[in-house]
Amino acid sequence: MKLPAFLRPKVRAPSGAAQAVISQTGALPELPAFAWQGEGVRAQGRLGQVLAMALDPANPDGEVFQPLRSFLASPQASDFEHLSDAAARVFVFAGVSAARELPRELSAQLGGEVQRHAGWIQSQRAPQGPRRVLQSGALVLAGLGWPELKGASRWWSAGLADLGRSFPAGLHPDGGPREGGAALLLRQVQLLWAVVQVCEKASVALPAGLIPSLCAASTFLRDLGAGGPMPKLGPALYEPLLGNDTEWPLSQALARGWTPSVPTPGEDKDWVMRPLRESGFVLLHAKLSGAASRVVMDLHTGQVIWHVAGQPVLVEQGLACMDRPESWKPELKVARVDGRVAAVLWTSTGRKGEWTRDLRAEGSRLMITDRIEGEPLQVRWRFGEHLALSKREKPGQWLLEGGPKVRVTLDTDQATWVSQDGPELHGVLGAGVRHRSRFEV
Repeated sequence: MKLPAFLRPKVRAPSGAAQAVISQTGALPELPAFAWQGEGVRAQGRLGQVLAMALDPANPDGEVFQPLRSFLASPQASDFEHLSDAAARVFVFAGVSAARELPRELSAQLGGEVQRHAGWIQSQRAPQGPRRVLQSGALVLAGLGWPELKGASRWWSAGLADLGRSFPAGLHPDGGPREGGAALLLRQVQLLWAVVQVCEKASVALPAGLIPSLCAASTFLRDLGAGGPMPKLGPALYEPLLGNDTEWPLSQALARGWTPSVPTPGEDKDWVMRPLRESGFVLLHAKLSGAASRVVMDLHTGQVIWHVAGQPVLVEQGLACMDRPESWKPELKVARVDGRVAAVLWTSTGRKGEWTRDLRAEGSRLMITDRIEGEPLQVRWRFGEHLALSKREKPGQWLLEGGPKVRVTLDTDQATWVSQDGPELHGVLGAGVRHRSRFEV
């Protein structure tokens, strides 16, 4: 039966059957509950909250539909500040449609928005890379979720064909991204597992290389998130669609019989490296003094963050030297893992000097050696809030207590001074001075 004229959108509106593929599969409501982390666009945040409410069965329909109607009627609904805005919105529209039985007029209005968003995506396709992956995934959700819309079959067939090429091409053999950071890869993986669920339930064949690549990326992300929160490496513009949960993507891979082909931190005494080539490195140890350990190094800033047993031990370094930090030119010199030893050598050059950082993880010790050529370098180590620095056992030694006990040793002989300021330690290096900071569980 056709809708009354006053309910029809400008494009051909879907009937109740138009939602059949997504609604009958129940695929998208299986996604985990999440706290929306959008791209800083106000409209995205509002929609994310709508989806979070829709996925929670405790919320009545009225509390879900009212803010959705308000958004669709607002000027923000027509704004696409970034190419992935439209893709994220299609994901939200599909999730709400799958989780709730929409009133007919709202279903028609949402169908019109999907038609407009999908058309915009097609006209503004990124040539390659993660944004194209997100756009292609959104076209699949739009085409299979609203099959009665004009062009729907073309959307999902073209989107799937492109995903079979673009997503595998964007990964290294270990599942790490060739472009972008951890958050952008997790955003792609979350959306693509939703695509896989919908295609499987709708008996639509998937491209041959998509599932293996998606499983490899899910394993890579799980390892990045092991032993602590997802590291903030790479551009902050793109945040995950469903928060930072990395176990759910891996559960999808394991449910399909996936066996990781890259070394996974096990019950041995070796370090394992997970490189994000453009933004940083993650070093993993499964059993460091009986607990999982993870070291993260940001290649843009040189900062090192260390978690032991899921608790932050080393959380921040304030570095003041040479020029403004944005003028530095970082360069990775060495990154290698040889069983019990992991090593990263990194330099950053400014107009007034050069800063070299040598990170070495060996056994239960993390050693960081800094050298400055040029103006003095101030180093500040800040530790986890749950930890407390005890009095010095020897000159240049402290003990971190309140979690895994960590002995801190600073090479005071070559530092101008070292002082304790609550949970922080400060040191200043003169030009040409080498300073070693050692942390041992």
